[in-house]
Amino acid sequence: MLSLHLIANCAHSSMSSVFTYILSHPDPTFLDDLYGRDTTQRAADQALSCKTVFQSLATLTKNYVIRLLFLSSTPFKIHELVDWVKPGHLDEHLSSVQELIRYRIILPLSGDSTRSSYQMNTYFCESLKYALSASFIPMEDIHLDLPTPLDQAEKNCSERWNSVLNCLIRPESASKLKREQTALAFFTRMSLISRLGGPRSELEITAKGYEYLLRDKASQIWMFVYERLQSIGGETATTSTVSTKSGESVAEIVSLLFKLAHCEYGKWYDGATLTPGQRRLVIEFADLGILFAASPKSLGIEEKVSKSDPNRLLFLPTRVAINMIFDCTTLGRKRKKHAATSAHQTEMVAGISTTASHDINGSTSETDASPELSIIVETTFQVAAYVTSELHLQMLQLFADVEVQMPDMTLAKITRAKIFQAFRKNITAVQIIEFLHIHAHPLIRGRKVVVPNNVCDQLIIWENETKRVKDAPAILYDLRGIFTVHTNKAYKILKRLAAERNAILWSTSQISTIAVKTEIGREFDNKIRELLNLAASSSSSSSSSSSSSSSSSTT
Repeated sequence: MLSLHLIANCAHSSMSSVFTYILSHPDPTFLDDLYGRDTTQRAADQALSCKTVFQSLATLTKNYVIRLLFLSSTPFKIHELVDWVKPGHLDEHLSSVQELIRYRIILPLSGDSTRSSYQMNTYFCESLKYALSASFIPMEDIHLDLPTPLDQAEKNCSERWNSVLNCLIRPESASKLKREQTALAFFTRMSLISRLGGPRSELEITAKGYEYLLRDKASQIWMFVYERLQSIGGETATTSTVSTKSGESVAEIVSLLFKLAHCEYGKWYDGATLTPGQRRLVIEFADLGILFAASPKSLGIEEKVSKSDPNRLLFLPTRVAINMIFDCTTLGRKRKKHAATSAHQTEMVAGISTTASHDINGSTSETDASPELSIIVETTFQVAAYVTSELHLQMLQLFADVEVQMPDMTLAKITRAKIFQAFRKNITAVQIIEFLHIHAHPLIRGRKVVVPNNVCDQLIIWENETKRVKDAPAILYDLRGIFTVHTNKAYKILKRLAAERNAILWSTSQISTIAVKTEIGREFDNKIRELLNLAASSSSSSSSSSSSSSSSSTT
């Protein structure tokens, strides 16, 4: 079906993650720095990077890595690996080999023009061996039972993130608040807000901002991290990974993301073990509600931790922070979908409610759907939304009319008029459908059809109605005012020229008028001059011949 096809595309069209970022880095040897070439990084950090990359690989690729790991620098023929798979699985084999090459886990032998001989990346081998055999901790926790309850910390971070998104909806009022400067700076750099009416106008959310608002939380957070990495990478040459302005490096930011992915949920960690650039990013994460940070003094435990530095940075990674790098990957989404389906089956059989899934590291994590918004869409275009946040109610009102509002539940209706209002804000049908999928109620999230097909199809049809007439810059030629004679002949010649260039936008032979694309305007003008010159020369030759015939008759 059309709707199902578009939903599948929208779920993966703009998907990105830290792994796609490091693969697209302008310096192809950047991965070697993460694996162990960069001597400024700790061996434990490099081992953790290799372990994280290993976790992100496909199952067959992991199998290949373990088999090849102890070859070290011994060369091998790439075609020998095909014997490790059954005959009917050649496509999976080729995909795994390509993945090994992309991640620079295997490298072609220098001087081999046929690229048939490869060897293992020694930096990756040594660091992964260390990660698998040695006992090391990614980050030291402080081994203290601190007073902040986990549920309260998660709630504070969730409320903080909601206030950040509120800055996107009301940027002008938020610009006066000091705490929102990190969020506003990010929104401005990403063109999510702008002064659309001119330099002196108020800040407003842009079309790109609405698109960001309707994304799932994992994608929203990754966009912030990606912009942060881009800002550092933009200040560096491809031969260096250190920013000259901030003193930060891409490698240390990526290393921090890998560390957070291996933190244990519910434990506090000490920012003293991080680099200055990593501590700055942790503070920015805390400002956005991605993790919970505090000082020993604010927690009232300065005597237990450090009397000399009562303002030392302590932080508690939330579920969002721990699962951040994997939530946007294909593997992470597949596991979430499987967990949601299993949860639905458990609810149906045992009559219990399961609201959490397990991420690939084994820690408990929320799914993409926010507990503050759960939506059920009916075939009648009625929407039942369990809403506890004013922010999510405003997001729902972007494309649905609220009919009944109760303390914890809202009934709304998707109408043509409301959808067209959303289209005028450059919100697309695909974004609305994806939003309804992301925030689907747990009872229907595991079903094959989450949003009724007739609702999806109707949204797409309504959007197509807005695309029937397209604006295009054009030049209109009224040939009656240009040619006094042979107007129809000139019209046919010029129309044929426009058709050959695929530049004709509109024409009518009744009044000899034609509209063409602006890019062929100069060529069109030259052709008209040429036709006018031909007409002038033919008229002068005909007049001279008529005058000579009249003089001969006089003689």
